[in-house]
Amino acid sequence: MTEKPTYEHQGIRFRPADEADLPLIANWIKDDETHVGKLEAEHFTEQQKLVDCYAIEDGSGEVMFLRLDRAVRCTIQFGPHHTDEEKDRIRETMQIGFQMMEVLLAQSGTREIIFDSQSTALRAFCTRTLGFRPKADTLAKIVPRIAPPA
Repeated sequence: MTEKPTYEHQGIRFRPADEADLPLIANWIKDDETHVGKLEAEHFTEQQKLVDCYAIEDGSGEVMFLRLDRAVRCTIQFGPHHTDEEKDRIRETMQIGFQMMEVLLAQSGTREIIFDSQSTALRAFCTRTLGFRPKADTLAKIVPRIAPPA
């Protein structure tokens, strides 16, 4: 794997986290009741194809460690299906389609599917049948589109 770059902006530096950071991260996790027993220090240093781990520093040293995993946000629009037969067709298509989509996403290195829905019935189906789980601790932010460098 190619070396990940370091970024600097207004006195803040993002440098790839590595094994040398493990003792510091382990100490921070040990003192963090929200992470102790749930995360290992390596979680913040394992560099993979679509996982970037950074030490975020200011002029005084490390401020935090950041892990960026690639995710896909899924939005669905159904047709006006009202009969039980049409709803069965949707459920069957979703079961097969999501299995296929999971394989394709896994092969591309995507680690998570985020599915937004306000439909109680659809949320229940996705949880019960497709393996989704509700997460009360998730925040989302849309990243603005920026033209790639020429």
